[in-house]
Amino acid sequence: MKSLSYIVDAVTRKLRPELVGKNGSEIAMLRESQGEDAISVSSRATKLIYSGDTPIENDGRYDNTEILIHEATFLTSQELDPDNPKRNKHSSLDQVIEMTASSNVQHLVLGHFSSRYSFEQIDDAIKRECRNFDLKIPVYRVLPGMTGRDILTQLQVEH
Repeated sequence: MKSLSYIVDAVTRKLRPELVGKNGSEIAMLRESQGEDAISVSSRATKLIYSGDTPIENDGRYDNTEILIHEATFLTSQELDPDNPKRNKHSSLDQVIEMTASSNVQHLVLGHFSSRYSFEQIDDAIKRECRNFDLKIPVYRVLPGMTGRDILTQLQVEH
């Protein structure tokens, strides 16, 4: 069973290009007679996705996300034990970085690391995997036992 995740989208409406320069009363009459879709188009942008406590998904759900918050319980996929279903309900850092590198994510926040790792091991692994997958975006992390507040204003992991 997978855990609950969240997606926060921003939906905006913009005046149709062919109506730019028309006077306000013309646009108002068109709206009145034909509805909002006659004068504007909507666009959707994914602002934030929180993956929850779950295995990696490579189905495009994270594409073009402004901020992705993803768990990285294990540092390498070799630590995921195919014979242990409990371990397979998590993600590994290398999987998350690889997926993020191909998803056009603007900011990555990592968390839910196993407490078996030292803070230094986690930071070293993040740097290594970012280099391995040529990830160029800001990466932040919430370390085990720590509370993250205003995460995007904290120092990012330099990679």
